[in-house]
Amino acid sequence: MSIEQRILESKHSYYDSLYRSQRAWHEGEHDIWPWVSYLARVVAGAYDDFEQRVAAAGEESGSKQDRVRDYILKQAPSEFRRRDIERALPEVSPATIRLVINHLRDSRQIAAQGGGSSARWRRV
Repeated sequence: MSIEQRILESKHSYYDSLYRSQRAWHEGEHDIWPWVSYLARVVAGAYDDFEQRVAAAGEESGSKQDRVRDYILKQAPSEFRRRDIERALPEVSPATIRLVINHLRDSRQIAAQGGGSSARWRRV
């Protein structure tokens, strides 16, 4: 839920909104709203992650694989990345998350869009 990490991951949007907010500053015609809107999106995203972690923590029954499977099939957004799961379930190792993702992919419950660490997954 690190705000700094979210800003780092969206640094191009950060700098773009900062530039748009500071344009015409010397003339007194700058507009702070592009940056405020960006920051609000970042904070809202961090809050969504927090909410998902709380929901996942409340259901800590079963094995870690079961928790990952339940999270992917019941709580995760319909489209997600592996790192979204790692953030939501920090107590589960990346290897366990990959194992569950591969199993769900093989059983055709989720499908990949793209490849590698930036792949997006969606429930089928």
